[in-house]
Amino acid sequence: MKKIIYLLFISVLFYNCSDNCNEGKNTNPPSFFVKLINNTTSENIFTNDFLPEHIAITYENEDEDETNFNYVENLQAIQIFPDISLNSPQTFVITLNNPDTLEERTITISYSLTTTNGECYTTYNVSNVQCTSHAFTFVNGFYEIKI
Repeated sequence: MKKIIYLLFISVLFYNCSDNCNEGKNTNPPSFFVKLINNTTSENIFTNDFLPEHIAITYENEDEDETNFNYVENLQAIQIFPDISLNSPQTFVITLNNPDTLEERTITISYSLTTTNGECYTTYNVSNVQCTSHAFTFVNGFYEIKI
């Protein structure tokens, strides 16, 4: 009988001391969206000028080859995932290279990452996004850059 009460006590103790951090409740990686707009036609450049395969994004002062990004076709936008292991602020270069027309464009973007430390994890947010090479605006969650 003592063993049953002891096991019951231990079970209740461990049940009440469970961790509030659930594995499935992790934060998403930091990211932001960029739309590239033709300066003369005001159309998205992926409509006529470039294809998603023509995109390369590299950090300006790092040995890293490329940063992670996705081209989101239905939005005609690039979703960029900054590397949280690099010191902030950082600068990267978007290079568009169309081998058929031999047209090449470069866009330089700098950003900072801010952190919020929670009980279970750290949340990273992209802030202070600047395009030093072209005019840009922030519209409905997208950085629209005129090139």
